[in-house]
Amino acid sequence: MKRAFIALGCFTTIGLARGQTVTPTVYASDGGNSAQAGGMIQWTIGEPISETYFQLANVTTMGFQQPELGITSMIQEQGSDVNVLVYPNPVFSELRLDLAGLPNGKYNLELHDAIGKLIRVSQKEVDTYDTKHVLNVQELAAGEYFLSVRSNSFNKTIKIVKTN
Repeated sequence: MKRAFIALGCFTTIGLARGQTVTPTVYASDGGNSAQAGGMIQWTIGEPISETYFQLANVTTMGFQQPELGITSMIQEQGSDVNVLVYPNPVFSELRLDLAGLPNGKYNLELHDAIGKLIRVSQKEVDTYDTKHVLNVQELAAGEYFLSVRSNSFNKTIKIVKTN
């Protein structure tokens, strides 16, 4: 009887320890993997190649399971603390602006295409509590655009890349 309880305890401990393991799983019709000394690549049909890098306790995985990341562009006025964040760049559908670094007031946001044609104009009233703005660019063709942030005392332009 004592052996039965010991065996049951061992199986329960192993089962609980194994039950806490979490691994990413993708169900697909086909795929594969390749491992070398520098890392491992796993892929499935219909998925871009995903790479996983291990270094000590850090794990970096690239692929469709990751949150949306983008390059943040910053417009900085020479010799001042005026900053405007524009992200993600390149952009697919929504271009986000954070105008918290600008003084309170009205700003014109002008979007021009690569040859200088005015595509869209909008206005943003910046105050202490409302500094964020979103431009929907999903319907625009892929290419380069220029976003100008203008007021009586501020005028800066940044290049935006639109992807499909």
